[in-house]
Amino acid sequence: MSVNSQDINIKIERGKSEYFGGTTPIKNHEEITGSLKKIFQNMNLSMFTGYYGIDFIRKDNKTISFIEINPRLTTSYIGIRNAINVNPAEVILESKMDVLDLIEVKCENFSQFSRVELEFEGDEPQESVNNNIIPNLMKDIPEMVTPPICLNNSKNIQKLRYSCFIATKEKNPIDSAKKFREILNVLKNYDFQQIK
Repeated sequence: MSVNSQDINIKIERGKSEYFGGTTPIKNHEEITGSLKKIFQNMNLSMFTGYYGIDFIRKDNKTISFIEINPRLTTSYIGIRNAINVNPAEVILESKMDVLDLIEVKCENFSQFSRVELEFEGDEPQESVNNNIIPNLMKDIPEMVTPPICLNNSKNIQKLRYSCFIATKEKNPIDSAKKFREILNVLKNYDFQQIK
């Protein structure tokens, strides 16, 4: 079991939310995992197999409110695969093929996985950015899960906006935050400025 945080911007006035990623494992993950295991012992989750995510909110008084169960891969998989000592997809496949050996899943790393909104501040046209700059950027930032994707194709917009997804794999939250800052500096060297 992995316990992750989510970075969500909730817009109360419009009733919408925006997901930006998260981190795994969370602070006090052993304490929270212990609390969840006690709750799960009293729940019948037998109809769920494979990889699934259970979204919940943990309040300041340490009570837990469940929101939903996602019986599929979710974005948090990106961070989980970087944090634990096994390949989760391989474990699921082996369990379905009845060739799974008992393994101890350990959280060995820390991952911050984030959607990053960028603005290209250089003078190159979009075609040059897409064909020349982004391939080099992908080589320089192996933590980039998705390449920057242009969000506007209008020639009337002065600056090109891009969105990408980044996932770190470090030994602790401090090193992960440092790596994330380094990645943002590499993006700046390519004339990309973070706007979200």
